[in-house]
Amino acid sequence: MRTRFLQSLAIEGEYSEVSPNFPDTRERRVDFVARVKAGRKRAYLAHVELQAAPDRNIATRMLNYRVDIRTWQRAPENRGFLGLDVRQTLVYLGPGSWKPKTEIDEDAKSIDPAPLLESENLGDVTLAVLCRDGKRPDVIRRVVTRIAAAPASEQPDALTKLSVLSDLRGIGPRVQSEVEKMGLPVNLEESTLLRGTFERVRAETSIDDILEVLEARLPGALPADLKHRLADLGRDELKDVLRRSATAASVEEALAKTIGTTHGR
Repeated sequence: MRTRFLQSLAIEGEYSEVSPNFPDTRERRVDFVARVKAGRKRAYLAHVELQAAPDRNIATRMLNYRVDIRTWQRAPENRGFLGLDVRQTLVYLGPGSWKPKTEIDEDAKSIDPAPLLESENLGDVTLAVLCRDGKRPDVIRRVVTRIAAAPASEQPDALTKLSVLSDLRGIGPRVQSEVEKMGLPVNLEESTLLRGTFERVRAETSIDDILEVLEARLPGALPADLKHRLADLGRDELKDVLRRSATAASVEEALAKTIGTTHGR
């Protein structure tokens, strides 16, 4: 997507394209997202979506994209994008003319939540808290009730999205209270949105534990690339290294079996 095209969409300034990875949206892919900075103005994320045919559900789709981008911004590796506004532009490329209602504010106050609350898609249901009357207790209750009635396998992702959306709308405590009233088990580690983050944190914790043990037993003997070598290992392999580190006479002894097994695959 060229700079002139972005300029024609009133997206001015220097931009660098980014490629958000949305693990729970395999059927949904954004066309273009970039960090845009114009002079002294505050940087923001520009999301451009190309549409080849009219779609009566486009407002819901654009809201879903916004939620996905917001969730992606919160991941530890994307801290550089945290807090940046998201500005969305829809470009219609199909035949004839089409003027969809896609003016989406940060809280989407102009959108009727009723169709979302009736949707079979839990992701759509959670978006209701961003829409008109989304702060009302009865709307919040309906959203949480829908999640509670869904299969257990779908609940973690829905609760994760609802958490992000409720924070954006400033109703986090109200939603949390309703979730507790419903007795919903909140285990975000099962969410596909956050699973990678939890696994990464566990791996980093294991690596830090290994480094701490080896440094205590073999002060000054740790090679400079040790952390990088450990980062290539899986969770079970890291557990083995940590266990051997307690008795190993050298760093290589702590790593030997694991490194040999890894290279022999």
